[in-house]
Amino acid sequence: MALFLDGDIMFYVVLLGISLFALYCYVCSHEMGHALAVWFCGGKVDRIEFGRGRPLLSFGKFSFGVQFWDGVCHWDDTPHHQLTNGERLFICLAGMGFNFVIGICTFLMMWHYHVGYFTFWGMYGTLTIINPINTLIHKGKEGTDAYQAKDYWVRMKESKNSQIAG
Repeated sequence: MALFLDGDIMFYVVLLGISLFALYCYVCSHEMGHALAVWFCGGKVDRIEFGRGRPLLSFGKFSFGVQFWDGVCHWDDTPHHQLTNGERLFICLAGMGFNFVIGICTFLMMWHYHVGYFTFWGMYGTLTIINPINTLIHKGKEGTDAYQAKDYWVRMKESKNSQIAG
């Protein structure tokens, strides 16, 4: 009974909620980075899934799924909107790059306003550091941004080598 009267348990429940919300916002901004890169390269975004699985909310091109730790940005890759391998590489790296820029801005805001670490912004900034580490751990497993980026990099190199040889 004393456990529930203690304020520490409520602190951890709120901290867990803030962490999960920060993770969901992190996935959303990551996928928006991909979508902005597709738009910048002249492509067309078909659908953006913030989270996978059964959609909780869906409108227009956006859907918010149950599995909040994952997301995907689908773009039109028909011959009319064909992108080069360099543009595809840029799109793959744009999600992590967008999060990195937002994370740096987040840490600067925390430093300027003396915001504590155990806030939404502290958790979001930490996720910015975890994403490159996660990419190194996965080492380009199939379906990840790192795998696709490596694939586009190899294709880009092969096409340049074939142009030089031909």
